[in-house]
Amino acid sequence: MYVIHPASCKGYIPEDLSPNHIIGELKIDGARNVLYLGCDPYGTHDNGLYSKRESVVSGKMVDNTATARHITGLTYKGLKNTVLDVEAFSVDLGTTTAILNSSFRKAKAKQEEVGFLTLNVIDIVYYKGKDVRSWPLWRRKELQEEVIKKMNNTNVVAIPYWSRSLVKRFQSIAADGGEGLVIKNLNSAYGMDWAKMKKSYDISVIISGYREGKNSNYGTVGALEVSVWYKDQLVPIGHVNAGTQRQRNDFNKNRKWYIGKALDVWTHEVTEPSDGFPLGKLRKPSFFRLRDDLGKKECSYKRLQYALKQAKYIRDEY
Repeated sequence: MYVIHPASCKGYIPEDLSPNHIIGELKIDGARNVLYLGCDPYGTHDNGLYSKRESVVSGKMVDNTATARHITGLTYKGLKNTVLDVEAFSVDLGTTTAILNSSFRKAKAKQEEVGFLTLNVIDIVYYKGKDVRSWPLWRRKELQEEVIKKMNNTNVVAIPYWSRSLVKRFQSIAADGGEGLVIKNLNSAYGMDWAKMKKSYDISVIISGYREGKNSNYGTVGALEVSVWYKDQLVPIGHVNAGTQRQRNDFNKNRKWYIGKALDVWTHEVTEPSDGFPLGKLRKPSFFRLRDDLGKKECSYKRLQYALKQAKYIRDEY
């Protein structure tokens, strides 16, 4: 058995989501790991749990086995040399990361406080030593169900998925505060034709400043500082990329002219208020378009709050 790197690919969301072979899995904002049952690529454990990340010190995948003893410390008969691609999750991403990055004692204490980590099975890579990555997804899902049933551990579960009304399903998940869906093709091999269908918001903001570029953008505009009107003041809510290289050059040449201009950006969400960002901060914003039709005062906090209730979906690599 060798080290398995969880699949990632630049997939696409097909225009037509109605065919039965197109499914949408619930997107969970956890930590990607690989679970080795009855095997370990480094020969350290009977069952091993390893992060997708590699340690900068050892060059090996980060070992999370000890933080999930309620799963890795048990014996699973008949499943030797089975490997699962999983998403570890606790209360939220922050709590999940804190648990996985803690010592065994701290991880155990935290889980006793908030609940034990759950491993959500994304896919199956090996089954009893047989490489099944080339099998179609529908067959691998049958194996997943069999493995989860045999494990008989309430903290190892299958990720929910749906095959109909995926746009409505996405809108419902987004309205409830969820991340979105991962679109997959039931006829495809492991890691093929996967794409995120994730929530995003169209936010209108004001260009209020610039951040200088680094590396290849040194000496020019690196990012745009953006703000919204709140109680007759412009309040910063983050920085966004300056668009294409042509747009970046234009911003750089005409910095003063662009200050105060309206801009639309896509963002995943607006975080909670913090030092320097009293209204919260845009999370992973991206340049969308300039807005000549909007006045300064229209780019307000009130308008932003309204936009956050209108989740749309964008397509992204998984």
